[in-house]
Amino acid sequence: MKNWLFLLLCPLLLGILCIFSVKVWANWQTNEQGCFIEINLAEAAIKQQQSLHLRAVFRCPEAYQLDEDALIDHLLWHANLLAPQWVITSKAWSSLKPNEKGEQQQSLTLELYPLAAGTLFLSLLNVPFTAHTGTPINIVTPVFEIKVAESPLKNVEPLAPLLALEPEFPLYLSSQNRQLQLDPSKLAMEKKRNQRILNTHAFPWPFLLLLLGLGLAGMVGIKWRQHQHLKQREEVQMRTLKQRTKELLQHLKRGKEWQNALWRDVYLNLSDICLEYLSERFQRKTSFFSTAELELIFAQFDTLGTRLKNELTAFLTHAYYVKFANDQPTGEDCQKAIRLIEELIE
Repeated sequence: MKNWLFLLLCPLLLGILCIFSVKVWANWQTNEQGCFIEINLAEAAIKQQQSLHLRAVFRCPEAYQLDEDALIDHLLWHANLLAPQWVITSKAWSSLKPNEKGEQQQSLTLELYPLAAGTLFLSLLNVPFTAHTGTPINIVTPVFEIKVAESPLKNVEPLAPLLALEPEFPLYLSSQNRQLQLDPSKLAMEKKRNQRILNTHAFPWPFLLLLLGLGLAGMVGIKWRQHQHLKQREEVQMRTLKQRTKELLQHLKRGKEWQNALWRDVYLNLSDICLEYLSERFQRKTSFFSTAELELIFAQFDTLGTRLKNELTAFLTHAYYVKFANDQPTGEDCQKAIRLIEELIE
């Protein structure tokens, strides 16, 4: 009798256990490189407004640690960044539990909500375990295929008709109204009105071009005025320089060196006056140079003639020998140098 009663109660007990037990559709587990992973998915097909439950268990040696942030990024990754497939509505991490084998275990429970209908894919990709010292471990997980069915719309209210943004055009015009609409004077006024509205909303290209032309003319005027001012200033400086050089020559002729026929001192003073004039006129620092260097410097002075350049080179070269080789110039050499400097000034 008891055996028959047990046989009758077994199906009932199994049904109750199936009702209250957790439904598992897919179960995957692996044990690689000393790390254990187990993934459980509750269902293979859900509706668009239904959540998907996922539970995963991770176990690794104490020298390693699961990278939780990278794991969640891998789970939500999708090739199209603008159209993700899943969003996490609930997430729960368990605390680390070490065991006697020198390992630590941690579990993850997720509730995922689909963002699209159809066949969606879900995977943890590669699960990263970072090492405190050593090489990290990455374990590749499979891709699960989830069918998401579209949910039918319920209690859909009828849509209201769209309101017209403009008044309706009359479908019929009487002969009198037609004559009013086709009046040439009114049509001309309407044309002028439309042209005025168009000009008001059009970009003012003529005005912009006028401003641009005035701006360019103003800039040209400013540059021209600056050029004229600079030219006048250079002319004043040149007149001042010529006048000062002439005064130096006159002062040298009246000096005691000239009166006492100290031609060496006179010749050196003349070379200094010439070099100072050249420096200020051409804005180039000149001093005693060799003949080749003087020819190279004078070649850059375009306003000087060839003959004058040659004579200046010969004069300054002779002054170089007078100063450093004790060459003795004559009074005729000093007169010739004065005439050369006066020609340079003029």
